[in-house]
Amino acid sequence: MILILSKLFWVVIFYQYVLYSISYCKFRAYVVHVLLMISRSSVAIACIDRFSLCSPNVHIRVLNQRHIVIRLVIVVWFLWILLPIHVFVEVTIQIPGRRCDAGGIYSIIYGAYSAIITAIPLIIMVTFSSIAIRNLRHVHSRVRPIPM
Repeated sequence: MILILSKLFWVVIFYQYVLYSISYCKFRAYVVHVLLMISRSSVAIACIDRFSLCSPNVHIRVLNQRHIVIRLVIVVWFLWILLPIHVFVEVTIQIPGRRCDAGGIYSIIYGAYSAIITAIPLIIMVTFSSIAIRNLRHVHSRVRPIPM
């Protein structure tokens, strides 16, 4: 009885649904892609927000408002929910080796797409963070303590 229960426990816990269910394979690939891109884009939005907060230009500082950031986050969420629909179409279980992956020319196109799409938030983060740091140093150099 214990042997049967342990085998049943092993099957339930360690069964790899992704290798045997096409719908689970597609859904998992889609969700992983969406969540990774939403997280990267959210950090990029945060960097843009910090840049707008630290800007010496009053017209850029106006962008640092809660309702603007919330709208931007909602737009980014919808963008990343709709943009990777192609994952549902092309990802499937590849029979030799039983792996959840895209095959053929789509894997090459998806590799280029991933490299470009992943680089964009990274470039935004580096650029706006660097400008924010520069602005903070500039403000810090202008503020002088009053000698007593």
